[in-house]
Amino acid sequence: MRKIRVGDVAVAPLPGGGFGACQVSGVLPDTVTIHALDWHGPRPPGLDDLRGAGPATVKRHRVRAEVARTSVSRKHNPMPPDFEWIGNLPVPAGVPDTVDTWSGWRTPLLDTVLEREWVELPEEVLAARRRSRAADPLTIDLGNGPVVVSAGLDDLDLTAWPADRPMDPALLPLLPRCHRLRWSGPDRGLVAALRRHPMITDLTWSDAPEIVDLRETRVRHPAVSGKDCREILLPTGTHSLQLDGADEIRRVQADDDGRWLSLHIVAATPHSVPPSGLAGVRSVSLRGAGVLSAATIAGFTEAHTLRLYWESAPGRLDTPDALAEMTGLRLLEMLDAYGLNVEALPGPPVQTPPRPPLPTPPAPPRQALPSAPPQTPPGPPLQTPPSPPLQTPPGQPLQTPPGQPLQTPPSPPLQTPPGQPLQALPTPPLQTPPSQPLQALPTPPLRTLPGPSLQALVVDGLRKSAARALRARYRGSGVTLMLSGAKSDSWLDVHLDNPFRDWADDDPAAGDAACKAYAAAVQALGTLTAPAGPAAAAAAAAEPILRELVKHLNAVDNKFDIIDTLRREEAGDAFMNLAARAGVPPAQADEWFDTWRDF
Repeated sequence: MRKIRVGDVAVAPLPGGGFGACQVSGVLPDTVTIHALDWHGPRPPGLDDLRGAGPATVKRHRVRAEVARTSVSRKHNPMPPDFEWIGNLPVPAGVPDTVDTWSGWRTPLLDTVLEREWVELPEEVLAARRRSRAADPLTIDLGNGPVVVSAGLDDLDLTAWPADRPMDPALLPLLPRCHRLRWSGPDRGLVAALRRHPMITDLTWSDAPEIVDLRETRVRHPAVSGKDCREILLPTGTHSLQLDGADEIRRVQADDDGRWLSLHIVAATPHSVPPSGLAGVRSVSLRGAGVLSAATIAGFTEAHTLRLYWESAPGRLDTPDALAEMTGLRLLEMLDAYGLNVEALPGPPVQTPPRPPLPTPPAPPRQALPSAPPQTPPGPPLQTPPSPPLQTPPGQPLQTPPGQPLQTPPSPPLQTPPGQPLQALPTPPLQTPPSQPLQALPTPPLRTLPGPSLQALVVDGLRKSAARALRARYRGSGVTLMLSGAKSDSWLDVHLDNPFRDWADDDPAAGDAACKAYAAAVQALGTLTAPAGPAAAAAAAAEPILRELVKHLNAVDNKFDIIDTLRREEAGDAFMNLAARAGVPPAQADEWFDTWRDF
């Protein structure tokens, strides 16, 4: 990882389009404090463009404006590949060198984007939000009759809206604080309502129709799924797009082929095929069950960041050779990669030193053999009659009869003294310069081509044997390795399919206790015989087993204080899955879990 100094300035693309800049205000051994600069534009700035730029401030939902800044843990947050460090400037006065909020490198820049999008909202929309009081009760019709909700409702679920009823255009203005909406089925007036209420930025649309056209809305984070959906048209300024890997969406229309958005494919299978139209995407994530395929995302050759998430065992990546097609890849992150084949990952650059010249001894000069004079016997000289000179008129060409050979006069006799041999002229020895040593051409360094040039590899959840192999493979290569959650093969042989497996990363004893409690519940449910008759019989048989599981989880939390909000949701999901396996109705299982748990 590059050396960071106070005052260093980085330029990066912004979600939705354009570029921004941030600056380092504090550096500790494991922490960097950064703030956004008050600058944005359609092209990357130079260092001179940022001289005099103050810190960017944000006020959205706050009593007073604050500097857009955060602390970043360097141990857990790899440097974004698209951060371009362009130089160093004095830190603006008043910007502190530490802050007690922690996040990622991009957070200050994202905050400035959200602030600009907030102030660009119509004044009547902002005024309505200011007038509303979040705690006030509100009676509205959500499609199936009047219900009472809080005026501060920010997440509206309309997936049960009647299929034969158009959406009420007056509904959304009644909820001025709502920014997230869930919908299912045909449009039925949804897009028109979104156009009139630009506060909605997050849209989850399941069972979507063939064409989803959001171009005239202000949705920034659409999540679209549906077996009949074939085309999605996105608005300018989209930050992210979530698709279902089981769908057959063929085309997405986005600005600059998706250059400014991040793509998330969920429920992916080894056979998932992404749509066309997103060749410019720079960040891709793939989430699915036990097996993912690199062929799904190999076509995103411009992507510099790839995240792979496995939701169940074995955590294997098929067709890993397809990663070689992602030539722009710089950052690879993986979660729960317990089936990882280390040798199949993009290799580090392979360097070989130039070969030395091949030594050859100098060759001696070549010597010509001496020529012996030819010997002729003594005798009288050879006599030939003299030929008359060839006469041609001055200036006229030499004439020969047609078809006759050219006649030349005979040469005069060669005169040598009587009895003397014909003397040959001496031939000097043939001289050649000494041979030079043969020089070998330098061999250029070898690289693993074609393929990515990784800068960082992050893996959370892997086998200890794989962790050792990764460290050996990338040692001295310049690739930053961030490995966590390594577990022994023997431990994984027992707990690989256990939903509480990763609790052991923070507290091995607590994780082991939770895993044993879940395994005991699975074993006990497996001995039950499916009762004939109503669901109540199944619930009665499973109740003591599920109650015992929650009792053990309460004990784990009382002893280790480990169950936070995230782990409570994980425990709830595991409980609901076991209850469903035993035939317990979901409403009954949900009530049991909330009643029995102490965490």
